[in-house]
Amino acid sequence: MHSRFTISSSFAAALVAGVMLATRLWGQGQAVFENNTDTLLSTDVPQVAATTFINSARFSVGGGVTISGYGLPFDTLYTLYFTNKTSGRMEGYPGFRLDFSTNTSSAVIERFPASVIHNQGKMYGSTWLDLWATNIVSPGQLSAGVEGLIRLRGNNVNLSRSFIRVGGDPEYPDLDVSDSLIISSGYINPRGIADTYWAVGRDGTLSGSNGVSLNLPFLRQTFLTPTPNSPSHQVLALSTLGRNRVITNIMSLPSSFRGSYGQYDAFVYSNIVSSTSALVQIVFIPTNNYAVAAGIMPSVRFGSGIVPIVELRTPYYDPVAQASRLLTLYLSDYAQFYTNYTLQTGYDRNTYLADSTLAATGTRRPNNYLLSFNAPSEWSFSLLPNLAYSNVVFYPATAITNRASYRYTAYSAVVNATNDYTGLGMVSPIFYANPSNAPGRLQIEADNLDLRQARIHAENVVSISTTNLIGNTLAFVDAPIVRYDLGSTQSVLHVSNLVASTFNRFWGQIAVWSAFWTVPYTNQDLITGNWETNYTEFHVTFVDYEFYPTIPVNLYDFSARATNLVLHDSLSPSTALKLDAESLTIAGQVGNPASLTLPFFAGWGPESFPRLKHLTNDGNISITQAADFSTRLATNDIYGQPTLLEVPYRNFINRGNLDAASHRILATNFVNSGSLIASLGGIQLRLTNGTLAGGWLSAQSDVDIRAVNFNAATSTLSAGGALILDVTNNLSDAGPAALNDWQVHDGVTLLRRPRTGDLLGTRITSQAAFNTLVRHIWAGRNLGPTPAGFSNNAALGQLVLDGANLALFEFAGADTNNALYVDYLEFRGFATNIASALQIATNLTIYFANANLSPDKLNGALGGRLQWVYQYTGTFSSTNLIVDGRPVTLNTALLQSMFSDLDADGIPNKLDPTPYLSGRDIDLQVEFVRTPALQAKLSWMAIQRSTSLVEYTTNLTTGPWLPLTSITQGPQNGRLTVLDPVRPGAPRYYRVRVEPFIGLSQP
Repeated sequence: MHSRFTISSSFAAALVAGVMLATRLWGQGQAVFENNTDTLLSTDVPQVAATTFINSARFSVGGGVTISGYGLPFDTLYTLYFTNKTSGRMEGYPGFRLDFSTNTSSAVIERFPASVIHNQGKMYGSTWLDLWATNIVSPGQLSAGVEGLIRLRGNNVNLSRSFIRVGGDPEYPDLDVSDSLIISSGYINPRGIADTYWAVGRDGTLSGSNGVSLNLPFLRQTFLTPTPNSPSHQVLALSTLGRNRVITNIMSLPSSFRGSYGQYDAFVYSNIVSSTSALVQIVFIPTNNYAVAAGIMPSVRFGSGIVPIVELRTPYYDPVAQASRLLTLYLSDYAQFYTNYTLQTGYDRNTYLADSTLAATGTRRPNNYLLSFNAPSEWSFSLLPNLAYSNVVFYPATAITNRASYRYTAYSAVVNATNDYTGLGMVSPIFYANPSNAPGRLQIEADNLDLRQARIHAENVVSISTTNLIGNTLAFVDAPIVRYDLGSTQSVLHVSNLVASTFNRFWGQIAVWSAFWTVPYTNQDLITGNWETNYTEFHVTFVDYEFYPTIPVNLYDFSARATNLVLHDSLSPSTALKLDAESLTIAGQVGNPASLTLPFFAGWGPESFPRLKHLTNDGNISITQAADFSTRLATNDIYGQPTLLEVPYRNFINRGNLDAASHRILATNFVNSGSLIASLGGIQLRLTNGTLAGGWLSAQSDVDIRAVNFNAATSTLSAGGALILDVTNNLSDAGPAALNDWQVHDGVTLLRRPRTGDLLGTRITSQAAFNTLVRHIWAGRNLGPTPAGFSNNAALGQLVLDGANLALFEFAGADTNNALYVDYLEFRGFATNIASALQIATNLTIYFANANLSPDKLNGALGGRLQWVYQYTGTFSSTNLIVDGRPVTLNTALLQSMFSDLDADGIPNKLDPTPYLSGRDIDLQVEFVRTPALQAKLSWMAIQRSTSLVEYTTNLTTGPWLPLTSITQGPQNGRLTVLDPVRPGAPRYYRVRVEPFIGLSQP
């Protein structure tokens, strides 16, 4: 039978009274230690030595706490099994360390993982919560103080439905020293607050000499709301050249950096000090600046009527606790408590909290100021302003003097932001340079980790490392800095809700100037009628601030290992990224697509994506450096030496936004329907099969496409350099409906003619800057001026040449005799001067079906290198002419030609209102004649060089129409006759089609 050691209520009381000694063991030699009644111990905490630890009540221990809040956590000996039941509440000051520890013969404690730690209740450590076990199961609550550490280590860690918070908890007394500390020789700022400048002086100078006293009448203008300003004053600040070097600056509030002008209110509290004196305290503060617009609301009160206190607060919703909370910052001015204003010494917080050592920071703060996140004690007894503000108060009509000497203090600090040391400048959120040792940290290390429905908060850092993330469905992590090293043995690892976009925290800067002076004035006693001298003491506090309620989350580093990895979060690691997966998907959920932003110094390559074969981007990928989308396979060369073989991705699918300095993409299957942008360089595609299904390709330099098959439809392409095409098998678009729009700035090169395909739905615009030469090379076959050249010959739908002044477009063939077939050729700008702007080599001919310049003039230009294919009727070169109620498709330019007369009526097409032959013009006649047999005689009018097709059918309803004969007319118009024997049986019906000669009257 197992022995059991149980704490009863009377025994717990004895322990509290200090009956037991600290050297005594709790439950020594027992198998089970069980606490089932509230136990509160503050000193002389004994050691638990038992195999099993069970807690089902409140267990509060604090024997290890030091004056600074740090110390050794409570732990046990020989314990393998820890259980904190649902009713259990464990509180440790400074915390708990739960593992298996044992004494060796040399009296050294050795530590190993416990077997099981099971927490269904609540565990809190003001500074420490360190759990190490083979199996950790915690559906309950784990919490630590604002500057504490929770560390969970185990083989199997199940945190499903857990609540973890490093940041205190309202259910427990938070004994952390997490706010301002005032010590006899100086002060310690709250974590995240850094001094930027400070001052104690008189009349605007630090020394008090050669200063300028206040011009009391002018103060009415100086302190006129809503545009008040403080007098200029000297301050001290640490130099950017070194933290130990102090410099003097001149400041005046409000600072132009924050744009607070014209947005100030004043709050007044007046006290009667004696029968002849009064104290008037005035606080100037912006109430309508950006911070207010962002939801940070100011409030001014007066502690005990003499301590001006400014509260900045903003409500927010805590997504972890799912409760409404407040972010607050308080500035208190205790000037009335002092007759002598001094500069206190600032001390380093980390050093002091570690071992109570005082290490000076080199900064100072006037002794009348306190800046804190928690409300000062005077806030609870504070009073609202009791007097409406009027600037007349500064210079009463019976004032004895019009000038006053004044003392002043000044101070500025940044809050959770960068420190420029020299004063009020632009700031940005600050993060810990080394989050591995940051306070306010949650650290999880597990072989198998379950985070399903877990809700996690840390004031500074969440660091999670696991080889197998079992699940994180609807988990939520809330921290300003997060670190992940994730793996999965399952087929798919989903990364979701692990990285929020923002964290609720004040950040920005605040500045304050306080001044104190006395104004004497005469006053007539209402009873005696005598005139007497009275005094008004002024205490003005002028505050300026710029704050933001949220900071962006810093994903410090991120790595993941899985066969298939799906990212649902927006990931932007600042230092390192490694995704070891065969398949990577950036999810594109509606309204909130995932994103992946690489560290600033990192490019995309095999080092960060060593096994990647399949990339699907439905969200956003941003890369500031070059991107190399390929992998490396270790192998041996022909000499048996180790080498790396470049391997393309099997699938590269981009339906989102992908931006890099430059792109080099090797893929078996490439599909882009999103945006692919090279912001600094070019785009290289090395593909087996490539498709542009809509979307956008944009590069500052060349777009170089090499593929076996390449198809494009409804795509936009912009090349700051050249467009280079090398497609071996099929280069095609979707025909006239493709609507591809490609723009280039250094010409187009087709290195070889693909076996099949054309780009007849594509418009290529070639632009040339002032006085530049752009070269074009094309590899189409030269079949002459025939429509056959527009089929399977890399023919273009539209080619636009747009040149600035003195630009030159040069064209050449890829071989000895090539051609470029273009449905529509357009010239813009200087390019309209083809004699000067266009140069075609002798190994290339450009054939076009239509142009924006007169084809009659272009045809045969440049030594016959420009030729018009007027027989071709493409999408961009044809029109439908309605003849006898039916459409006839003709070359548009041919209908506008002065050198063509389609109906042979002697009127050029361009001038002919009816340029095409109609049925009325044919004048078809049918009669019967005997020769001697009965025959049908057909006669009609045929125009010159036309072709007449005679057809017949025996059934007008079902057809078919069969050819009878065809006749080509000579060079003159004339009437043609055809005889057809009349056969017994079914009747015959005839029709004649006269196809005019499509040609020119002169070449």
